Amino acid sequence: MLINIPYIRANHWWSYKTTPILGFIYLYCSYFNMLPTQLVAVIFFFIVSYIGFAGTGYAINDIYDIEIDRKAGKRNPFEGKSKFFKFKLLFFLSLLAWAPWIYLRMPWYIIICFISLLLLLLTYSHPSTRFKEHPFCGPIWDAMYGHVLPVLITCFTFQQYVVKVPYNEWSFYLSLIIWQFFKGIRNILNHQLDDYDNDICSDTQTLVTIHGRTAIHHRIMVYILPLEIGSLIVFLMTISSQFKSIWAFIILFLLVYRFGHGLFKSKKWDKENHQKNSYLYFLNDFYELYLPYYFLLAFCFRQSEYILFLVVHILLFPTFLPKIWMEFSLAIVEFKNHVKDNIFVLLHRIFKKD
Repeated sequence: MLINIPYIRANHWWSYKTTPILGFIYLYCSYFNMLPTQLVAVIFFFIVSYIGFAGTGYAINDIYDIEIDRKAGKRNPFEGKSKFFKFKLLFFLSLLAWAPWIYLRMPWYIIICFISLLLLLLTYSHPSTRFKEHPFCGPIWDAMYGHVLPVLITCFTFQQYVVKVPYNEWSFYLSLIIWQFFKGIRNILNHQLDDYDNDICSDTQTLVTIHGRTAIHHRIMVYILPLEIGSLIVFLMTISSQFKSIWAFIILFLLVYRFGHGLFKSKKWDKENHQKNSYLYFLNDFYELYLPYYFLLAFCFRQSEYILFLVVHILLFPTFLPKIWMEFSLAIVEFKNHVKDNIFVLLHRIFKKD
């Protein structure tokens, strides 16, 4: 599997960045007017290209981070590797990224997105610009090349195969860009919160090292997270006429997280273990685990002959379905305990009055 390839750090992105992209692909699948073999071919070539671009991005980041990682005491997979080895790897990844577009449709606006993505990636990592270490530009660059542009390219690519676009394109793309941008900002700031100690050791300037973890946590809670949720709601409203059950699905997800993870039960920030702060990360599980399954099931329900897509998705991400099942089971147990506790309190009050 991809997760065993260290030079492209696929274990960092294969499960958690590929599934949101697949979610958008599944969203479009119901509206395709093509033969099953054509549908499989389009998706296959696009995923191959995606792997090539994602691998290139992570490889370039690591190649330019060798010295920084050495100072921080972090292992870098390119430490000690020759220039020829790096060239061969980048050439192979570039081939993976670009060759599929001989088959896929590539109009001018997708070309612009790709050029923008490459420019952002290079200026983010290259020592002569190194926007990665700029406290203000760094998060913006990361959000754009890591979240906004990949999703835009995905939607632009697959919308071409839709006979009739089932949404208002202006509201769809505007809300999509805003949503993905704030999603990206939240994720990079969360990453900086996690990497605070390493960044201090390597003397790397980030918004978190400049302003402090408490201040950045406050900004995420007060500004970033509400803007992300608001733009997500607007985006879902643009497609809700085609996916009428989406709101019931979201309520179910929130209930699972409310009881299974104690979502927003306490806003106390755990500085030592950021993963315990479920309100900072719960949307990631929604995007990566739950939403792709929702669109995939909606697709299979409308066109039952494509049930094989569900099987393939489960095989590609074998840990996700058991995780969802575990979270549902935990939420049910906690809900039962919550009901019992409330009944006990109510009975206690009644008998106390008597």
